[in-house]
Amino acid sequence: MGENRITDKGAVALIESESFPALKILDLGKNSLGEPSALAAFQKNRKNKVRVIYR
Repeated sequence: MGENRITDKGAVALIESESFPALKILDLGKNSLGEPSALAAFQKNRKNKVRVIYR
């Protein structure tokens, strides 16, 4: 996974689908290259811990 530097913050959005029922986008912004990026997290995983995914 690469390191994204989020500079602009956006609205909190909720995405619901069959594959990812509890996937939340926490921050929308731009990385250091100016490309759109998002910080997302699952609310709970199998061990009841929050798992963060950077895209």
